[in-house]
Amino acid sequence: MVLFSFATADGIQPSSSYTLILSSSSRAYGSSLSTYSAISGWASVGEKNGTGTGNDGTVDGKLSVSIVSTDVSNAILGMNQLPISDNKTDNVGIQLSLGRLYELDNFPLSGSDPELSPTANSVSTGATFVIKTIPAPADATLLYNGVPVTANTTISNYDPYLLAIRFNDISKTSTSFTYALVDAAGQEDATPATYNINLLYTLPVTGFTLTGQLVNNIIQLKWATQTEINSKAFIVEQSTDAIHFTAVSNAIAASGNSTQIQRYHWSGSIAGQPSILYYRVKQMDVDGKMSYSNVWQWRSQQQLISQLNVHPNPAQQKVYLQTNLSKAQLKIIDGQGRIVMQQPWVQPAPLQLNTLKPGYYTIILQAEDAIQTARLMKL
Repeated sequence: MVLFSFATADGIQPSSSYTLILSSSSRAYGSSLSTYSAISGWASVGEKNGTGTGNDGTVDGKLSVSIVSTDVSNAILGMNQLPISDNKTDNVGIQLSLGRLYELDNFPLSGSDPELSPTANSVSTGATFVIKTIPAPADATLLYNGVPVTANTTISNYDPYLLAIRFNDISKTSTSFTYALVDAAGQEDATPATYNINLLYTLPVTGFTLTGQLVNNIIQLKWATQTEINSKAFIVEQSTDAIHFTAVSNAIAASGNSTQIQRYHWSGSIAGQPSILYYRVKQMDVDGKMSYSNVWQWRSQQQLISQLNVHPNPAQQKVYLQTNLSKAQLKIIDGQGRIVMQQPWVQPAPLQLNTLKPGYYTIILQAEDAIQTARLMKL
C-alpha cells in the first residue's frame, strides 16, 4: 500500500474529481497525463475505488477519485507481474523421415511466474500456453493431440506428450515457433519464447517408383528405393478397380538400412485376368509402419494409361492436375482404401483439398477410355 498526500498548495481542491494514472516514468510538476504508461514486465489487471463508486469496469491503469474533506482509502490500481516463457532448442539426434511425427517432449514448453513460481522451467505440465507463431506450412506442421496448430492457439492443461511436429520439406533441416506462458490471472508473457528444432540428420528420400511391362503374358514389375531406414519387406498388391488391392506376392526382403539405390523386381502371370489391372508395392518397416509406391496400370493390347501429374505436391490448399484428359470422374482414396472424395472434374479446374486431413492419398481420374492415377501428400 502506498499513501499519497495532496495539499491545496499542489493544486488539489476539495469536492473535486481527479484521475489517478499509473506511469512508468516520472512527470514534471504541472505536466498533463491522460493515458496509462505501460511498465515493462507488468500489466494492469484492474482498478477499485473501495469507498467510492467501485470498479469503473475498464482495465486501463486509471481510476477516478472524488476528493472531499476526508481521506480516501482503498483506491486500488491492480498490477500483475507477467510470466516469463523459456526459450528451447531441440537438436534432434535421430533420423526422421518426411511426414513422420516427432514428439516435442524432450524439451517441454515451460516458464516461470515471478509471483507464484519464480524459478525458471518451474511451470510446465498442466499450465496454459499460447502458440503465437507457427512454422511455414510448406516447411513443417505443428500438431497438438494430432490436430494441426494455428497461430494464437491456446493450449490449456498442457501435456508435453501431445505436442509434435512433422517436417514437410525434405530440404529443411530446422524450423521454429514461438509460445507464451499464461499465468493464473490470465495474463500472457509479452515477449514470447522461441522453440527451435534442428535436425542433425537430413530427411531421407524414402519414396519409391514402380514401373512395369508385359512380356509373353507375364507382368514384370520393377521398383527402386533411394534410401531405406529400418525397411523390412515389400509386398506386391493387385487391383481391378484401383481402390481395393490384394496381395499377389510373398514378402520380398528389403535391404533394411541403405543410403544407396536398391532395385527390386517381381513377375506374375496375367492368364485369366481382366483386361485392366492395377499394381502397387507396399513397403513395411520393422516397426510396423507402411508406405506405398505409385499405382501402375496394365491394359490389354499393352496400352498403358497416360501420365497424371499433380502439382504442387505436397500441397495444403489446392492442386492442379496435369493430364491429357479434358474431363473425368475424380476419386480420392485415403491410406485405408476409403473413398474420401468423389466428383466430376473438368480441365483445368484446380482440386480443392480443404476437406482432406493431412496424409497420403491416391487420386484417380476415370474417363470412358482411360484411368489415370497419382499419389498426393496433403499437408
